[in-house]
Amino acid sequence: MTGNLLFDFPIESKSEYQYINSSTELEAKLSSYLTADEIGLDIETTGLDPYQNRIRLLQLSSRDAPNLLIDAY
Repeated sequence: MTGNLLFDFPIESKSEYQYINSSTELEAKLSSYLTADEIGLDIETTGLDPYQNRIRLLQLSSRDAPNLLIDAY
């Protein structure tokens, strides 16, 4: 292993990320997820209490579609 790298080879992201901050944009991008075999979902919140805190950011990923970063505010 060389330097501070975890692996001996560089790891490059081949994924495209798209920031979504409107419902119009989201509707246009979700169509590619409707036919996906697998979808990854990650939710970030403003805290840990589901009754008082809110969803802040959603992240959707699929092998056949760009990763979506959805701003929930």
